[in-house]
Amino acid sequence: MEKHYNSSSTYSMKVGGTLPFLLDAVKYRVHGAEVKNTLVEGEKIAAGTPVEYTLSTHQAKFLKVWKVKSVEADASNGTTVVTLFKNAITPKITATTVVMVAPSTIAGTGKAVAVGTLTETDTTISFTVTTTSIDSVTANALLVEAAEAGSAKAMYCKPGTLSVEDIIAGGIYTLVDVPVGIVHAHQNCANPYPDAVLANLNDSILMVWEWFNETNA
Repeated sequence: MEKHYNSSSTYSMKVGGTLPFLLDAVKYRVHGAEVKNTLVEGEKIAAGTPVEYTLSTHQAKFLKVWKVKSVEADASNGTTVVTLFKNAITPKITATTVVMVAPSTIAGTGKAVAVGTLTETDTTISFTVTTTSIDSVTANALLVEAAEAGSAKAMYCKPGTLSVEDIIAGGIYTLVDVPVGIVHAHQNCANPYPDAVLANLNDSILMVWEWFNETNA
């Protein structure tokens, strides 16, 4: 049976992955786990996004991840401008999104802060924070969504699997399917993964590299 929709809204939209994330078709452990993230209606969560699934509640949480392009600290006023890479599958970020530097372990903690006012271009997203409100950030580091702002805070969730299709957020609720069996996926066709997240993915996730349209010189 073909599944057409994964959200409920006043309008509908059907999408496909923008990049060849999956190597082959997958089977599902469960259809329609309820997504608990606060999403904007119509927001897209790209295939390959880390997911925490809780069987007892039949609920799922996405972990949003962003890669840092550059960092500019201003010692005179104690602020830092963080600029993120942005492309077609970069997770949406808003002024109230709370971010932290990706911890080294899945249960690790750190300083988390709401990003505030954003400046966006076609290829970047920038925001300014108080330097001491976040752990040291460097170019090419990964930021993740945090559970809440403050010190000693954890990531928003602890993913153990990946979404295998694009998800469009509904105005009422949003659903995601949870894969089962061996999932062969192209790691570089999804957003970057923190090492701690990769280590926590269950053994059925096989990440390989896709050399499509690239040269291996």
